[in-house]
Amino acid sequence: MVSGVIQGSCSGQLLFVLYINDVVALFDQSCNCKLYADDLKLYMCIIVFVTSKNVSIDLLLGRISGNLTYRRKKCTILQVGNDSVDCTFHLGCEVITEVSVVKYLGISVDNLLNFNSHISQITARASARANLIHRCFVSKDISTMTRAFVVYVYPLLEYASCVWLPMPCRI
Repeated sequence: MVSGVIQGSCSGQLLFVLYINDVVALFDQSCNCKLYADDLKLYMCIIVFVTSKNVSIDLLLGRISGNLTYRRKKCTILQVGNDSVDCTFHLGCEVITEVSVVKYLGISVDNLLNFNSHISQITARASARANLIHRCFVSKDISTMTRAFVVYVYPLLEYASCVWLPMPCRI
């Protein structure tokens, strides 16, 4: 059985936005919700004073489970900061995997809020693409090579640069 709005319909996007924007009202001030398209990120400070090494966050996600479905495999825990808590987080009866790097909207951030892995990834992709342009273009005309670089390589370096390098950069 399929439920929801038919994909490709004219009113589908509007109905989804109306539906998803109400999800934020389900949470109190301790939980920050970020929405982008069909993605929902929940941020909260969890202070754990337990004797058990198991923490269940069903109370948090139980509020949206009746309204939305979520993929448990895509649910991860990123502990930010130097002090990590040695706990196992559960969602239902499944353990939520803890990761050291999260990729969100194409930007990789680690648990110390550094962008080092992101910068190394995009520079490797940009270098590979620039080498491909250099090998594949027969003409080595400077204006043609510059245009190819600006069209094919520069967008990789420029994407979300205001997040990971908050200063203007020019070619």
